[in-house]
Amino acid sequence: MWYDNSWYKGFDTEASLAAIKVPAVLIHTNYWYNHYGSYYDENGVLMAAMDDQDVAKVKSLLKGVEVVEVDSGHLVHFEKPDEYTKVLLDFASKVK
Repeated sequence: MWYDNSWYKGFDTEASLAAIKVPAVLIHTNYWYNHYGSYYDENGVLMAAMDDQDVAKVKSLLKGVEVVEVDSGHLVHFEKPDEYTKVLLDFASKVK
């Protein structure tokens, strides 16, 4: 269900993002892009949670979102815990 996105059936991502009215931070990991020059593999499979077009879409729907790029794989909190924590603490200090 996850691979073919059927688990996503009936969920309106755009409406959900547009409904958020509180400050938000998006940590966009870009390991695959930085190391292979694309978010996709040779078969056209997305090798990340989001590509740059997805990030642009989030920015258009979630007004004022802070986007932070991190050179990490999907598990940024595990792969780069210090950087992840810094992003969250920096963001939290701005929205108190």
